[in-house]
Amino acid sequence: MLFQGLYLLTSIGLNITKQTRYYPVATSIAAATSVGANLVLIPRFGAIGAAWANALAYATLAVVAMRLSQRFYPIRYEWARIARVAVAGVVAWGLSMLLVPRGLRPFLGLLAHGTIVLGCYPALLFGMGFYRARELAILREVAGRLGRRAGPVRVGDNVEAAGEIVSVTTSDETGGAPGVEVDGPARPLEDAVARPRGDAP
Repeated sequence: MLFQGLYLLTSIGLNITKQTRYYPVATSIAAATSVGANLVLIPRFGAIGAAWANALAYATLAVVAMRLSQRFYPIRYEWARIARVAVAGVVAWGLSMLLVPRGLRPFLGLLAHGTIVLGCYPALLFGMGFYRARELAILREVAGRLGRRAGPVRVGDNVEAAGEIVSVTTSDETGGAPGVEVDGPARPLEDAVARPRGDAP
């Protein structure tokens, strides 16, 4: 999964420059690597050998696609931060393997492993100084929104309706009944709701 994530991240230049014809080149090399690794590893290690062959194939895919992408659209990646993401993922997985006792029922084992990984992963990133101040502010804002219940639309709020930004107004603002504003002067709310979108003035 780590190598697949790197592949999706670092091959984006091929999409940006519309050089997608090179994707089959990368996947063909990765497929050949997979077949060769399976032939070598499965007879000796069995199913574990197949798993390692799959990981090696994805690593090859990530490296080849990144080299092709950098050729057409060079990007200076923050490799130190990417390394922290990888280390945090591996450590979180390792902790789950150490802390979850063997012999649990499959569902309970999966739940325990997932809970530990989801809990440890962001904590490890925080401990390694991965998050920047701006990112922490965004996380706090998101957490605050999730902690509050979604209430009714307040007066003066902007909402989206049928792809248009609608401003909810009061009777004081419109000089009459409450209304809405859709890229123009406010009109009564009942008229705005009842009138089809194509007939809007």
